[in-house]
Amino acid sequence: SDWSSDVCSSDLGPPPSVVIVGSSTVEMGFAPRFLEQDLGLPDGSVYNLAMPGGTPFDALTTYRLSRAKLRGARLLVIGFDDFHTNANYPANSRDRRYATLDERLHDYDAPQRLRLLLGGFWRTSDAQEPLLEFALHLGRPRTKHFPSFPDGRCGLIEEHFAPMHGDIEAATWSGLDQHLRDWQPGEGRFRQLQKLLALAAEDHLSALVVLMPTT
Repeated sequence: SDWSSDVCSSDLGPPPSVVIVGSSTVEMGFAPRFLEQDLGLPDGSVYNLAMPGGTPFDALTTYRLSRAKLRGARLLVIGFDDFHTNANYPANSRDRRYATLDERLHDYDAPQRLRLLLGGFWRTSDAQEPLLEFALHLGRPRTKHFPSFPDGRCGLIEEHFAPMHGDIEAATWSGLDQHLRDWQPGEGRFRQLQKLLALAAEDHLSALVVLMPTT
């Protein structure tokens, strides 16, 4: 289960003080080295484990997979985004890989539930997107370790967001079309957030849910 370790975190380093999870808004918005300096924390003890398109289920899965280490932190910062409230925002490959049958039935909104339930029984259906990605990259060298910026953020960020720098307005409308298309209120991601908060409470870990400003 190394999907999270591919994003600058295969070696998590020293024990954590602060753990940050969420989408690209917190991936870009929190610079670990600066936080360590400002808060007087040990070098390398702030982990920014957020990822592009990250959801509360991604955050929950990241915590579950590395719970033995992350539970030792003092603070868990969870980024929540507007698109997490959209019942029509599609499930991603991590949802399809890691969600249990019970979670597929109860923790997702109706527009996503049927396909997720199908994939829970017929695993080949869930594997379509990863298999397509594998086929597209077949024969190409796969980098498992990425550089970090001096501020501790993942080196993937600059490449991932480079197209946005030229035309913020165009990028904004592109994001709206992608994230809020056919918007209708959903509660599935809130249930996943509640599960993560429950784990944090069980581990006596303070949690802070943030909604980052966006364009």
